[in-house]
Amino acid sequence: MVILLPDRPPVYTVPVSRVLWRVHQTALGPVWFGRGRRFRFDDPEQVFGVAYFGESPAVSVLEVLVRGSARCAVDQAEWEARSVSRVHLGEKLRMLQFEGDRLPVFGVGVERASAAGYAECQRLSAELHREHPDIDGIQYRSRWDPTKLCWAVFDRASPKIARTDASEPLAGSALGDEVLDAYPILLV
Repeated sequence: MVILLPDRPPVYTVPVSRVLWRVHQTALGPVWFGRGRRFRFDDPEQVFGVAYFGESPAVSVLEVLVRGSARCAVDQAEWEARSVSRVHLGEKLRMLQFEGDRLPVFGVGVERASAAGYAECQRLSAELHREHPDIDGIQYRSRWDPTKLCWAVFDRASPKIARTDASEPLAGSALGDEVLDAYPILLV
């Protein structure tokens, strides 16, 4: 099956006032755009990079570290190798609204929009990137907490990221403890 990109895709504008949260490998820093094929909206041809953000530190942990887990568990070594950063925008982001009441425009329901298999979403991302150079990425709902928003930002939007606050490690920090309190995440 194929998710169809409408001729006039629904766009949500992320305001400059919105803080984005990023969970990242401490060694790589908070703003880098991966070119793998591992995550939901990665480019299947590896032409462009994608960075993933969440509306809170906790949902970012769910999307980055818990994703694909049969239970809400995170490897202790992964936890210790990661930090959380607050990211500030210098310009608004124009994002494809691939969630909520916009899903019927694509002819899909939540089960396909947040499926464990990523092939359909990756094809949608590649087509969006190719056909709509004025759109900066994709707004979607967390698969683990559908009340929370997440953003897959294309590398061409990197100039719109103004700055990041100092990163905080997940392990041994108050912020990491807050994440563990927010969801029943088990460190293994």
